[in-house]
Amino acid sequence: MGTDIKCWAEVRKGDKWELVKDEIFPEYMSRKEYSSACFSLRNYSVFSFLAGVRNEYGCHVLVMPREFPQDSEFLHEKMPWGDKKTRQEELENDYDAFGKSYIMLKELLDFKYDDEYIYDPRYRRDDGGIGQKVSYRQWLGEMFFRHLEVLKTLGDPKDVRIVFYFQ
Repeated sequence: MGTDIKCWAEVRKGDKWELVKDEIFPEYMSRKEYSSACFSLRNYSVFSFLAGVRNEYGCHVLVMPREFPQDSEFLHEKMPWGDKKTRQEELENDYDAFGKSYIMLKELLDFKYDDEYIYDPRYRRDDGGIGQKVSYRQWLGEMFFRHLEVLKTLGDPKDVRIVFYFQ
């Protein structure tokens, strides 16, 4: 069974964090060209980097999961069914949801993707051996950086964040 990420972007407007609802993130494997969800591909390299999830190769973890931010308006919205719990209450009781966290855009931008390396055993070398030292830019893949570029257009890096969990 695989692991998926549920990830969205929020922008601080004054003293409130607002959900980015626009479909601006390139979609990976959908009929739609764009989505409002960021980093939505099942990419274990990205999962290991963002939160240490599926970290089989010793990837540097940008931020260990820190739980959901308490000031997220999206998480405090009432669900449209049942006993009208908030999204956060619903997720707190979802035993399949784990790795709940958030990362500021500034934290994502401060990492030196071309200066840091990881040993990736998924590569075959020309000499027939297994494994190769690769940059985090290679490790994370092109789509990660396409989404990062979109996030940069949303505002000051201190006022943009991604919120996510895994299932």
